[in-house]
Amino acid sequence: MTVAVQIDGSAERGRFRALQGAPPRQAAPELLDEEKAHHPVSRLALLLGVSRQGYYKHTRRAHDGPGPRERADTDLAARIRAHHARSRGTYGAPRIQADLRALDGLRAGRNSITRLMRREGLTGTHRRTGLMGFGSGVEAGFLPDRSGS
Repeated sequence: MTVAVQIDGSAERGRFRALQGAPPRQAAPELLDEEKAHHPVSRLALLLGVSRQGYYKHTRRAHDGPGPRERADTDLAARIRAHHARSRGTYGAPRIQADLRALDGLRAGRNSITRLMRREGLTGTHRRTGLMGFGSGVEAGFLPDRSGS
């Protein structure tokens, strides 16, 4: 993807001006990679509305792979999915936390487990409350005949 740029000849210290519409910010790293051989990175970053430091941080992350927290989260999410499946989808974050500690010897915070469960789309089942089968209009002592006779 190339965007035609020209150096502005005015007294604004030679800033770049886009001849076409500015690309979206997500495309900025790729455009910077293509054009950095022809133009300074700091000027291209200014043109695209991103920081030079952010560009270099993005390229370093893309080269190094996921960081330690993301790797730990991936491992923990796999364990959470396994415990959730083992419970037939009934366990929520508190019981999964207890399971992880008891069965795997892994200490993980409930908020981390909740965040990862939400990200994975996992939910526990809720306990039923109240009287089952009785509507609010039924008076004490009178039940409808459901025997069919």
